[in-house]
Amino acid sequence: MNIDNPLEHAKGQAKGEAMELMIEYIDGSGTVSARKITDIAPVGPNSVMAYCHLRNEARTFNLINIRQAVDLRTGEILTNVWESLGLDKEPNDSPRVIAVVGPLLPAIQALKYFCLQVRRKRGFSEKERRPIVDFILRHVELPSCYGRLDIDDWLKKIWCGDYQTDRDPLYLDSLARIPKDLLLDCSQTVYQIARGSGRCAISPEVQMRIESEFR
Repeated sequence: MNIDNPLEHAKGQAKGEAMELMIEYIDGSGTVSARKITDIAPVGPNSVMAYCHLRNEARTFNLINIRQAVDLRTGEILTNVWESLGLDKEPNDSPRVIAVVGPLLPAIQALKYFCLQVRRKRGFSEKERRPIVDFILRHVELPSCYGRLDIDDWLKKIWCGDYQTDRDPLYLDSLARIPKDLLLDCSQTVYQIARGSGRCAISPEVQMRIESEFR
């Protein structure tokens, strides 16, 4: 079968054809497994119900936890799972934020997690979110229908793992998947987060975390 646009082909499968994906999936305990999934059907803006050939039963999969997806029909790596499954649009047909920032997602999750850990006494206020919003805007060209406040509101809601422990496996996985070309900016951003708006001194413990986690 000659497929000129594998991404459009994948969308077509999601809407009714027999789409088959091989995914690398990380569960809530941090276990990574390769799974073939078929009979894929969206059950929400960020999840699908599919038959898991590893477990031999229908399972729900959180798209945020899919580290990689390959269309088995084409061999194409799907760089934007939301778009490939037709979940990249809002009801009014505007692009969904998560589909726009998809390539940045591991970095965004890691930055939010770090902020919730280090600045937990101050909550996750607009001032605490500001460095992360700035990071996103430096790397994404937003559609005209979105502005800074939309990104800030989305950031408040995005899931990032259990921030009660700095060894949360999902946090460590997010760190491991940050693209190398984003690491320097991530490091500068976490320094901003740690200093806060008052440019307070960074404790030796936090300094060590930054140097070991964002390197």
